Amino acid sequence: IFNLDPTDLLDLLASVKLNEAPESLRFLTVSLRVLSNNENSTQQKKKKNAILKADSIYLFAGLRNGVCQRLSVDELSGDLTEPTSRFFGPRQIRLVRIFREQRPALLALSSKPWLLAPRREASQGPAALVEIPIAYDTLDFAASFKSEQCPEAIVAVAGTTLRIFVAELKQDDQTFQSQLV
Repeated sequence: IFNLDPTDLLDLLASVKLNEAPESLRFLTVSLRVLSNNENSTQQKKKKNAILKADSIYLFAGLRNGVCQRLSVDELSGDLTEPTSRFFGPRQIRLVRIFREQRPALLALSSKPWLLAPRREASQGPAALVEIPIAYDTLDFAASFKSEQCPEAIVAVAGTTLRIFVAELKQDDQTFQSQLV
């Protein structure tokens, strides 16, 4: 991580040793929404009048050996902490920025795609994220897609096939379902 302050431009703030060369790197900022104490339960269910309490910044490294490493980034010092690793499959991991419920998320493309996204409910730390394998074909490339018919979809290439699909999670943030368009 390099400093972007004009007085100390490109000073090294933090670094981490990876056990394999990275295929892709992406930052993901997770905003935690918290309701004020004077709101009633009806408002809490609708999640209206939410205010932002804090942001957590994560650095994801998709490695060539199929491991995805997640690091928490300190907003002020740039320190990298709380490293976690997860094996996503034998192929190298390409990380793609997408949107889920109008919030930034990542799609990790390996032997099968994985959704890396903020939880619906406010929580702090790594528990604020879900990492869910998607039961779908191997995707070579992907990007967010938006149209009148699909306000939040993914367009992807699998071999020689172009696909447009919607990745939806059920209320438990654990079960994936897809809808072909």
